[in-house]
Amino acid sequence: MDTSWEIAVIGSGPAGFYAAGEFFRQKSWDIKVDMFDRLPTPFGLVRGGVAPDHQ
Repeated sequence: MDTSWEIAVIGSGPAGFYAAGEFFRQKSWDIKVDMFDRLPTPFGLVRGGVAPDHQ
């Protein structure tokens, strides 16, 4: 029996991508993942640098 899921991941930083990847590893599930972030670029501070409050 297949399970179908629609999942929203809030935040597209490293933890968000890790969480989405863990859902996709469930081979017996039909997965749809939407990622939401307030910034226009993914990967959070890994890509954008240091947070303004830590400079």
